[in-house]
Amino acid sequence: MNIQIIGRLRDVRTIARKRTMQEIRDVERLRRRHGVRRWAHKKGIGLLRLPDGSVQLGAIGWYEAHGVGRVEIKLRFH
Repeated sequence: MNIQIIGRLRDVRTIARKRTMQEIRDVERLRRRHGVRRWAHKKGIGLLRLPDGSVQLGAIGWYEAHGVGRVEIKLRFH
């Protein structure tokens, strides 16, 4: 599936972070796959271009760490 994020994301916020009250459930899997880092689980809202060329608003969730960037991006359509 070839879906593109168009423009900047808005309303970006951190949902969970390692060593806080809201810890990331998948932190051990992330560390095995991408390395030992300070992981954060984030989400935002943005425009998505679908494979048929249409544009739709959607929620984007991902994990992020310094030096790694965004990994395991998940999309939900509104």
